[in-house]
Amino acid sequence: MFNSGQMTIDQAQWRGMFIKSLYKVFQDNHPGIGVEQAVVERIEELVIRLLFELLDSRPVSTQDLEKRIQATFPAPINEWATVEAENAVKYTGKKHHSKMSAGSNKPMLSLVGKVHPMLRDHLGYKIDEKVTLYVISVLEYIASDIIKTTGNYVKNIRNTTATVQDLNIALRADKVSRDLRA
Repeated sequence: MFNSGQMTIDQAQWRGMFIKSLYKVFQDNHPGIGVEQAVVERIEELVIRLLFELLDSRPVSTQDLEKRIQATFPAPINEWATVEAENAVKYTGKKHHSKMSAGSNKPMLSLVGKVHPMLRDHLGYKIDEKVTLYVISVLEYIASDIIKTTGNYVKNIRNTTATVQDLNIALRADKVSRDLRA
């Protein structure tokens, strides 16, 4: 799923979109650990590739996305990600999610307002904002899982800053992450 090839031109247009939110997710999960910018950039690259993997199914509804996740993500992350996304859609009112601050406990949800028009442009048709919220929730769940795994590895080796090498080792050592990358 996470091939290590070059990003497409469409994917490259998304570069930088998630950086600030990913830093926030990292700090929320591991407040005492620093993180190199290259680590956050690599996680963003994985998130963007995952985004395009989800968009390949040309979703119209959250049910379309759920089917895509169930078909392409390995167990148990397929179940966990869909539960997280369904909860976000259920408990985040339309009036609130596009105005959420970056200080919320779900930093990437603050991007729904920016991401929604970009998804519409990419797909070429109008989509419900709930679809965007669902996609962002799945992406944040996966990013958070990667960040937790990496941060735990860094803590275990008693380092104070996460490096790209730490990220790569942590992803190879974690079965779910390995399956996701396959």
